[in-house]
Amino acid sequence: MKLLPHPTHASTTRKLATLFLLLAAIFWIVGFFWSDGNSESTRSILLSLFMIISGTLALFVLFLRAYLCNCPSCSRWLTIQEKVDIDETSRRFICRHCGVTWDSKVKLSH
Repeated sequence: MKLLPHPTHASTTRKLATLFLLLAAIFWIVGFFWSDGNSESTRSILLSLFMIISGTLALFVLFLRAYLCNCPSCSRWLTIQEKVDIDETSRRFICRHCGVTWDSKVKLSH
């Protein structure tokens, strides 16, 4: 099997997680400064809910990037990883359909 670097996995998932974290921060800031002093108002509850959802989505993306990858050749979702013992090595996803092992550029340890 060929070992190729994945062209977009690390950067795309990093950008998506950053976007969700930024949204969570914006909702928190808006809720903090736009608060009417009543934590039970609809506006405060909605902003808090959107902040929690955005933060949860960011964590979900960061979790999934280590276990799920999309093959750039055939667009199949890859879940099978090459076993690696070294912590500094990035995760490598195997596409049996294309005969390629994709280096995701996402490190095993953080």
